[in-house]
Amino acid sequence: SPASYPPTTIDCDFESATCNWMQLTGDNFDWKVKAGRTPTAGTGPTADHTYSNNRGHYAYIEIGHLSANSSAKLVSPAYTMPAEGSCFKFWYYMYGSSVNRLNVWSQTSSGTSLEWTRTGDQGPAWKYSQIRIKTAGSVKFIVEGLTG
Repeated sequence: SPASYPPTTIDCDFESATCNWMQLTGDNFDWKVKAGRTPTAGTGPTADHTYSNNRGHYAYIEIGHLSANSSAKLVSPAYTMPAEGSCFKFWYYMYGSSVNRLNVWSQTSSGTSLEWTRTGDQGPAWKYSQIRIKTAGSVKFIVEGLTG
């Protein structure tokens, strides 16, 4: 079982839409929030991770009809990091032949940094990841999905 960290103001289970996470403009397409199976068979989860049923929600991208390296970005509200840093934690599901890459970026007044990335099919299961961030001050996180 993953380590337990205190909740933060940017945690989101997508049961209440996107929890103030926003679609970033200037990318190629948008993230969607869904319950149940993804529209394309053999590509996504059959249920969300939080409730493990077809009534719980999750964010996903539908990539089958897009050209390679098209990007969808979801950006968090600003989060003020405690002095000791914080942990950005999330579950992801990357399954299917057209899966390319999932990136997590941090954005501060100093710029944007790639904090985490996964490439290719990761198998038909939810996976957990966490990123320890030690940047002081205000930060936004950007979750970017790229088509294959």
